[in-house]
Amino acid sequence: MAGHAQALKEHSSPPGLLGHFVRANTLDETVLGNLIQMVVVASYDLGGLCVWLLKHVADDPMIADFARSHPAGGAGAVRPALAIVRETLRMEQSELLLRVATRDIVFDGIFIPRDSHVRICVWEAHHDPRIFDDPFRHDCRRFMGGGVGAGDYAPFGLDKHRCLGVDWTHALGEVFVDELVSGFRLTIASDGPPEFGRFHFQPSGRLAIAFTRVPITEP
Repeated sequence: MAGHAQALKEHSSPPGLLGHFVRANTLDETVLGNLIQMVVVASYDLGGLCVWLLKHVADDPMIADFARSHPAGGAGAVRPALAIVRETLRMEQSELLLRVATRDIVFDGIFIPRDSHVRICVWEAHHDPRIFDDPFRHDCRRFMGGGVGAGDYAPFGLDKHRCLGVDWTHALGEVFVDELVSGFRLTIASDGPPEFGRFHFQPSGRLAIAFTRVPITEP
């Protein structure tokens, strides 16, 4: 490990977590294992998101039409492709958060003893009709106006404990959607009920999507 650490110290790439731990001389097997776990889970989650995006775009041609025909507005406006990514995360890839109470607390009048395991029901909150109208319908327009608050939408966790890869996931998902809708027409060839994978629910193993190449339209 010492040789790799010296090479990283001399490398001039942009700063990253691995380089930070090397420069701080705090890289050990536990830290390295945690970094590897982060990369493995992140790659699985991103791959799963891409499959859900494929399914939704293929399920409903109006989603692709929306992405093509609604350019973003002025500064700060949400692009349709990003709205599609956010809506897909809301519907499909936000099951729960698990926490352990480190002390006795009272939350909304409910006493939670120390060492209790607390399950935060993110999926249920994302499908609450009091917050999201017709919550089981994929409607990316929900996210076009910026009206969904952080307290109602938490696919990457809550508050300061949010996943560090939020912007990265949004950006890659947005590019993926843009490429799909500009170069292909997608249709469902076969499908089945969702299945639970290693970390999230995922589309059926019987899902098959037919791709038809279409001319790419210039913006």
